[in-house]
Amino acid sequence: MARQSSLVQFEGSIDNISFFKTKNGYQARKKTGVSSTKILNDPAFARTRENMAEFSTAAKAAKLLRRALREVTLGSQDGRMSQRLGSKTLEIVKQDASHARGARTVTGLSIVNLKGFEFNVAAPLATVFLPQLTAEFARAENTCSVNIKGYIPAKSIARVPAATHYRIVMGTALVDFEKGEYITNTAQTGYLSMDALAPTSDLLLETALDANPSTAPAFCVLTLEFFLLSNDNKYYPIQVGAFNACAIVEVFTAP
Repeated sequence: MARQSSLVQFEGSIDNISFFKTKNGYQARKKTGVSSTKILNDPAFARTRENMAEFSTAAKAAKLLRRALREVTLGSQDGRMSQRLGSKTLEIVKQDASHARGARTVTGLSIVNLKGFEFNVAAPLATVFLPQLTAEFARAENTCSVNIKGYIPAKSIARVPAATHYRIVMGTALVDFEKGEYITNTAQTGYLSMDALAPTSDLLLETALDANPSTAPAFCVLTLEFFLLSNDNKYYPIQVGAFNACAIVEVFTAP
């Protein structure tokens, strides 16, 4: 490592020399590392290229899924949701046993491992919303339904500071990762009282997608949103969704 002795001290890079300041003064050193051309062409870096390709595949899949589910997840995400979802899709890519390394995809049966993915780890759906629920998907019609068993809101929903009401939102997305396409739809309840002590009836939420047959996986998401009913008779979101729970409750693959 060389020390800069010029009257003019540099910081930055010139050609393959980096100039920088340390506690011992201004110094310079030659850049090291492997060139991108070598990584992309040298046989010794074949494994690196495979990893790069699969990381790209996972990142694109996560981005497509985020776009497909944006309407139902927006406002119910933690700050690291994108990174966590990318890591999960990369796990799924690596589980693909039908393709060679570097060409593995998220289209295999391992996609079902996205079931249970939490968009807001600070408010897991299973701990915020206790009622039993079941989800079904009719592939011939591309319709999805979520049935929530009757429950007592005051006893079955986690208490949220200042919240007076909640709303249940269901989202369904049919995502074709190979084509980079998706169709989606949502359904929701009205504003429901947090403090109700009377048992509710069973709740049924249904969505209908494009009727064209598809073998793409379908994702069913459920979100619990919290609101404050103000004295102006308007419902205001609680802390911009910090307490909202949102998770993938089911993933349906073609039989």
